[in-house]
Amino acid sequence: MVQPAVFECRHGRAIVQLTRLYDANDRIEKSGLHPEHYIALSYCWREWEDDDALKNKLAGLSERLKIRYFWVDRWCVDQEDEVDKAREIHRMGEYYMGASACLVLAGPNIEPFPCVPQQDGVVLSSFQQLLLNTKGLRSLIQCQ
Repeated sequence: MVQPAVFECRHGRAIVQLTRLYDANDRIEKSGLHPEHYIALSYCWREWEDDDALKNKLAGLSERLKIRYFWVDRWCVDQEDEVDKAREIHRMGEYYMGASACLVLAGPNIEPFPCVPQQDGVVLSSFQQLLLNTKGLRSLIQCQ
């Protein structure tokens, strides 16, 4: 079943032409794609230095969220080409705003959040949410 947040994301069609996207199914960066939906990924490079760990995480998220393509600066900006970097870094705001959604990925060692407020049928006060998610919030705040 597709989660409500993802359902909303799928209604937000991508509105920008990207130079490259990361294909989570094929686990490679591709050029010339114009998918209906992609997710822009925000993450801390230091927390995700291992490419394989990040690729594994994105494969799992892709399967769970039913979205195949991600804009990931690490792979979608040619880090060895200064001209490409200058052009693509200049367009990053456009890439984030034009995405179907933006996903902020916490570090790989972050405690999971046991209670996400968007769950169907769950009505909790902010205080209750903080109490239930204390470990997750603490590890998120302490990440680099």
